[in-house]
Amino acid sequence: MVRITLEAKKVDILDDAVRARACAAVDHYLSQTDPFLDTSELRSLKRTFTERDGLNARRFLEQLTPRVSPLLEELFGDSLGKFPEKELLEASCFYRQVTAVLGELDGKNKGDENSSPDDYVLDLCAGNSLAGILWLLEGRRFGEAPSVYAVDWKETKLAKLASQKVRASETSDRFSFKKLNLRNTQAATAYISEVRWRHQRDEIARSHGLVVAIHACGSLTDVIIDLAISQQLPFAVVPCCYDRRQEFLSPLPETTSRHLSGYFPSQKDYVDTLRIAAIYQRGYQVTLRVLPSSVTDHNRIIIGAPQHAL
Repeated sequence: MVRITLEAKKVDILDDAVRARACAAVDHYLSQTDPFLDTSELRSLKRTFTERDGLNARRFLEQLTPRVSPLLEELFGDSLGKFPEKELLEASCFYRQVTAVLGELDGKNKGDENSSPDDYVLDLCAGNSLAGILWLLEGRRFGEAPSVYAVDWKETKLAKLASQKVRASETSDRFSFKKLNLRNTQAATAYISEVRWRHQRDEIARSHGLVVAIHACGSLTDVIIDLAISQQLPFAVVPCCYDRRQEFLSPLPETTSRHLSGYFPSQKDYVDTLRIAAIYQRGYQVTLRVLPSSVTDHNRIIIGAPQHAL
């Protein structure tokens, strides 16, 4: 059953006015007499505007103060000022939000309070690799540093500087940067499969991996979500660049999706709503979080995890 995270009174992801308009839009859309619009998928979409997050999650959202991780400050030292403050804050807040959610889900599904550490993290569309590096640094504090694989189509000067700083640290053997065009899905799938195989403990024990991406442009967000789901890996993405011509994940036929778009208040809400529906349809649970709006306008975090993996 498709479920959508847009319930108006539960969590401050979309403001009340946006959520109310979105719900009303779908309700209006489904009330039309045209039989083309009366499909089981769209009826499910209407029935399941729900949100699973509780009071503690809402408080965490409200209390999140933008600040650069002290671990990044320590790693980069005098070079910290070379990195855009916006990117440092995005990575720092993203790490805090995602690990809080996945840790909570992991503990709930295992029946205890201890989450399993990630064996490896794939930082896709990595840019300057700040998100992946944070997973490495934070894991090192607890003696459980994951291997981090940063991937992007080119390695910028700042990405090279970041790599140099990490490789000069005591976790140098746990970080790598690979130049790879993720739109070449065959090559990307092969690379992720290779990483998974490298970390597979044995035929019984499951390795713990995670896919992350901050501001994967346009349909690259959908490519990354699809890659993660195809490998049954949890993921956390921050979408950006909502182009009306882009292809994106949807549980509905393309013609139906296009017709529905006019009933949403923005292209962003329209695209992300159908993305989330498609993710649910493929057996994942979804949680939404935000980066502080004072840091970035493109601040929605979509966190997905396979139902059986946590």
